[in-house]
Amino acid sequence: MREVDLDAVRRWPEATTFAACVATILELPPAAVAVAKAGEDPATSWALSRLLGGMGLGLARIADPASFS
Repeated sequence: MREVDLDAVRRWPEATTFAACVATILELPPAAVAVAKAGEDPATSWALSRLLGGMGLGLARIADPASFS
């Protein structure tokens, strides 16, 4: 389990939490994952796309996430 800077989470909780999850999944330090700017969708930010693309990875949209299994 990785520690997350709570001051950063308070400033922009959705983006910081998403970045912490990505860092945990990829086993990276939290500082290695850029946090999306306020008002920007954390999952579609250019910084995340660039990070994942550099690793040969990417995110895929799911048409109906509620029914996805």
